[in-house]
Amino acid sequence: MLQHPDPEVSLASIWALSHITDGPSDSVQLVVDSGVVPSVVQMLSTEHTKHNLPAVRIIGNISAANVELCQVAINAGCLPPMKSLLEPWMPREVRKEAAWALSNIAAGTKDQIQAIVDAGLLPVLVSTVGAPEHEVQREAVWACANISVNGSSQQISHLVECGVLEALCEVLRRTTDDKIIAVSLEAIHGFLNSGAELVGQRQCTGNPYVEKVQNCGGSLSVEKFMTHWNPDIQCLTQVIISAYFQSEAKEVTQPVVDDEQPPLMQRPKEAGVEGEDDNGKGFYDF
Repeated sequence: MLQHPDPEVSLASIWALSHITDGPSDSVQLVVDSGVVPSVVQMLSTEHTKHNLPAVRIIGNISAANVELCQVAINAGCLPPMKSLLEPWMPREVRKEAAWALSNIAAGTKDQIQAIVDAGLLPVLVSTVGAPEHEVQREAVWACANISVNGSSQQISHLVECGVLEALCEVLRRTTDDKIIAVSLEAIHGFLNSGAELVGQRQCTGNPYVEKVQNCGGSLSVEKFMTHWNPDIQCLTQVIISAYFQSEAKEVTQPVVDDEQPPLMQRPKEAGVEGEDDNGKGFYDF
């Protein structure tokens, strides 16, 4: 029915699949086993733009289910169309779902993150971090945070070269959304820890990511949350500042972990579908 010549019929069909994949992993598995994923991927770039939203929602649900199903979506070619779906002129809900799907893929294996890199999606992902819509921005920040934790040093370096640290520091300067603040700090922490690993491996004499944050005034953007009302944000800020930005701090050569801080989730919160409540929970539950 997805290939039905009547666009209204195919639209109803793909929305039905979207609602099925909103269910448990077993439901997602049934959809994947039916062999419709390639047809869903085609809908990501169809001329019938109303199909884009349910199609990208299905890809997000598949990639959130588990690593194996995520790979099915990647193999079907879901990544190249994401670049167009993230463009600023696309509807807000489509951009949010596309960024959410990427954040799920970025929570997978290094090979799956490499597929994001190979599709040329890092520059547009960094641009999306600066999106004016909080819902879109939050999912893009999640994707960057997941890469900072799950990516290889080369993948992380590539994302840094695309300007992610400057973008995240700008987010901290402007946003008042506590969830975005929390995940942005966690992402910056992940990048700084990656830089510390480079120092520990003697690939450089100083943490290059600390320097980048300092050069864009990011340390001040981070420091202002030392007195934030939320204790989780306050605690993470103190860890970052004490490890990387105090003048008397020693050179850090391995990742700094706060035992009291909950670890970054492997799968970010659900983005939600327009018209439905967004009740998913992310790294922090405010």
